[in-house]
Parts: sequence; structure tokens; C-alpha cells
Amino acid sequence: MAKTAAGVSAGTGSVSWRAVGRMALRALGRDWQSGELRVLAAALLIAVASVAAVGFFTDRIQQAMERKASELLGADLVVAASNPIQPALADAALQQGLQTAGTLSFRSVVLAGDVTQLTEVKAVSAGYPLRGALQVSDQPFGPPRTVDTIPSPGQVWLDERLLQVLGLQAGGMVNLGARAFRVEHVLAYEPDRAGDLFSIAPRLLMNLADIPSTGLVQAGSRVAYRLLLAGEPAALEGFKTWARTRLVAGEKLEGVRDARVELRSALDRAQRFLNLAALVSVILAGVGVAIAARR
Repeated sequence: MAKTAAGVSAGTGSVSWRAVGRMALRALGRDWQSGELRVLAAALLIAVASVAAVGFFTDRIQQAMERKASELLGADLVVAASNPIQPALADAALQQGLQTAGTLSFRSVVLAGDVTQLTEVKAVSAGYPLRGALQVSDQPFGPPRTVDTIPSPGQVWLDERLLQVLGLQAGGMVNLGARAFRVEHVLAYEPDRAGDLFSIAPRLLMNLADIPSTGLVQAGSRVAYRLLLAGEPAALEGFKTWARTRLVAGEKLEGVRDARVELRSALDRAQRFLNLAALVSVILAGVGVAIAARR
């Protein structure tokens, strides 16, 4: 008897749920035919599409801004030091699939005939810059062109100011330390020069392989060493995590937000604006859905 009652109860419950389901489907069909659900569905679709589009757009803008900001470093990430950088850092970066290049900068006197000039000298390795591009011209203040090379061994690139002070043209000769160099091109643009606002001396760019022959870099010399890194964000984060525990005194990591305070502030303000735009799109989408639901 109990078994029969339970079966009837179960069967009745089952029939009840089926009836509820049929009633819900009929109500849904009536609302759809009347057009009320169509308006709500369209509002939801537009809201989701709008939020997704704004999110995609703001993400692309932020990525483009950070890529452009990376040109101020000539890389995505930099290891800066006042002493030669550990070779293990470059080796580890290569193992993680990152591109690398090296630079060193110092001030020295450049001589052309009887004329001397204190100059900001930068020596670079192959691959420099990893972000942005160098521009050169054939004569001072001539039309610049983009190049994907660095000065050849035995050659240097001088900026317009230095050429004017020394009274030289492309093809002339200058002395730097114990070595004579030929002026190959006029240096028109360095992507990472904008990150050094306080360097007012004229510029000379040379090949890193020529540094030993000049005799200028000795123990105790005031030289700024930089290891430039570029690659995928995940690989960069992995390298930063690994390197933070292995940096020695005088070495530090610099990203686009670390090199310049004003650059970090500008990027932070831009990110807040983009986040606000995304929030506004969500609010407007919610308002649209609410209005559609009340009809």
C-alpha cells in the first residue's frame, strides 16, 4: 500500500513538473509572439556586443600605447647597471625565448683636427634597438631614413650638433681615445634617447666591438651598461621573476613604467580613462536591458 502511494506520489510529481514545463513554454511562446521577448533579447545581444567591443578596443589601445612607450627604452625590459652585467642574465633571457642586445654609454672627448668636443658616446651590439628604429641621413639636417643596422666596425654615426661643432661631413675622420673612426652617417634619431632628458651633450653612436680598441673603458670608468630585452609578455614576466633574486649590487630591472616617472603617470591616467570607458559601456548596456524589460 505504501509502495503504491509512493508510486502515485512520484508519478503525480512527475506529471506536475511536465505540466509546469509545458505552461512555461506556452508562456514563452506567447511573449515571443507578442514581441516583448524579442525586444529584451535584442537589448541583451546589443549590450553584450557593446561591452565586448569596448573591452576589445580599450585593450588594443592600451597595448599600442605600451608598445610605443617601449621605444623610450629601445626594448620591453632593461637590465641597467653601473658595472658589466652578468653574462648569466643574457643567457637566461635567450633560453626563455627573449631577444637581447647590449649597450654601454659614457662621456668622452672627440677630436677632429684641432677641435675637441665633450660627447655622449653610446656603443651598441647587433640587434639594437629591439623596439623602435634608428634613423640616419647623409648630411646634417638632411631627410632622414630608417635603417635596421648599427655602425659597422671602424665607423661611427654623429648627430648634427657634433658634426657642426667639429666642422665635419659624412666621410670625415674623428679620433676617440686611441682609435680613429670614419663618420659613416649622420645620426638623426635614436628611439631610446628620449628617455634621457638630462643628456645635453652631442651624440656619437658606435659598434660595441670597437670599444676595447679605444682604451677608454677601464676599471673604475663611469659607464652605464644596459641589457635590452624584448619578447612575449609571459616570457618577460618569467624572466623578471627569475632575475629579481639573482641581480647583484648595481643592477636593476627597468620597464616602461619604471624608466620615467612622467611616462608611468601618463600610462596610469590613460589606463584609468580606458577603464572608465569600459564601465560606462556596461552601465549603458544595463540601462538598455532594464528599459527593454519594463516594456
